[in-house]
Amino acid sequence: ISKYLKVLYRSEKHFYFLSKINFINSIVNLISLILVYKFLFYGLCFRALLIVLVDWYFTNKWKPLVAKASFNWSNFKELSKVGMPMYIVSNIYSLWPTFQRTYVLSVLGVKGLGIYALANVVQNMLSTFNNTISSMSFPQMSKAYGEGKKIKEIMLIPLKPFLISIVVYSLMLIIGWSLLPQVVDWLLPNYIDGVPAAQWMFVVALISSFGVFSNIFMVIKKNHHRLVGFSVGLLVWFIYLSFHAINGIEDLFVFSQSIIVGLLCITISDFIFYFRYIRNESKFH
Repeated sequence: ISKYLKVLYRSEKHFYFLSKINFINSIVNLISLILVYKFLFYGLCFRALLIVLVDWYFTNKWKPLVAKASFNWSNFKELSKVGMPMYIVSNIYSLWPTFQRTYVLSVLGVKGLGIYALANVVQNMLSTFNNTISSMSFPQMSKAYGEGKKIKEIMLIPLKPFLISIVVYSLMLIIGWSLLPQVVDWLLPNYIDGVPAAQWMFVVALISSFGVFSNIFMVIKKNHHRLVGFSVGLLVWFIYLSFHAINGIEDLFVFSQSIIVGLLCITISDFIFYFRYIRNESKFH
């Protein structure tokens, strides 16, 4: 239901509320981990239900339009032409975390995967700021493209929030790297072995900040170029892990480092396409 409701958010103002919803969901995701820690399996079930209910409540509360669900075949075909490439690329990229966890499980077993969950939690928590910036800048970039603005002008739209995110994540890296071991030792002592892997996630978040510019692929309908970057990043990630010995939980940090290397390759690939777009400006209008 919440996915249908989110389709109603269309303008720049609407995306502001959608960003707030994403931020609230991230906070709930983080705090509700206490339920899992306290009540194990039943806590996990209640946490899943709570996350769904909170998402639905705020999405419904701030929905900009009141519209009943209906299906129109001609509209579906037109929307598919635009949305299907985005959907395919996004889903391919979303498989990366699944590959990561599967790799950890195959090498270090259930215990290793459980300890690595700390790194996943830190990564998800830190991604909130980047996701908020991306969801707010995307409609602005789309609007600018529709108004006939140049690619360079469109790329400058998320520049200011990007610079802010760089500063924020740099501070988080400096403070969080030394503070995280103390926090985990106090609140989650059973996960202390996962601290080194979680610390590298601060670097992951910093590099991920560059991803805010990748909305340009959707704006100018070049998602296949985005897929090139994803493919290169995934390949390099796999090669990096293949050439590093992982003998125990003490080597968990290698998995986080592999993400950094993969993201760097994605970022480099993306920027190569950005410069090509700016150089060949006449082809996009």
